[in-house]
Amino acid sequence: MSLKSVRDTLNTYLQNFLSLDIVWGFGGFDDSWEEDTTWGSAITEVPDVVAPIPVGWENVSFTPDTSKSHFRVNFIPANSVATARFKSAMVRETGIYQIDVYTPLDRGTITNDTLVGALRVYFKRGTSLTTVNDTPVYIAETPRVSQSRREGPFYRSTIEVEWVAHFSQP
Repeated sequence: MSLKSVRDTLNTYLQNFLSLDIVWGFGGFDDSWEEDTTWGSAITEVPDVVAPIPVGWENVSFTPDTSKSHFRVNFIPANSVATARFKSAMVRETGIYQIDVYTPLDRGTITNDTLVGALRVYFKRGTSLTTVNDTPVYIAETPRVSQSRREGPFYRSTIEVEWVAHFSQP
């Protein structure tokens, strides 16, 4: 297994999220919302979201439409540690899969909060994903969300998904 297979696995998992229809219960289109983790009706019911949500993948040219929501992702390997002191020991790789959620500026926070909430539920702690080499990648912690802020013509929130994988040394 390689870090590339971990990245590909996490990217595929995000693509699967984008193909889901999500039900959200709203108390109106303001800042009050409650997540409903059942899947069913369209995410396009959320303002400023056009399904599927465009994604700016790493090192791929991407120019977002400033009137629509989109994601950007970064794969950030953090640590590589041998699990024992002999040559054939397993290696424990950890890192962050960062998802930046961008929503149009000056339209309130409901869209941003809804997308962030949906991603936090989807990338829940303990989720096990399998790479092409049948090596599990685990979501190690509940995703962290940074403070939302203005960035150019968008309102941006960052979600950090901590992952861990164990594999044999080459």
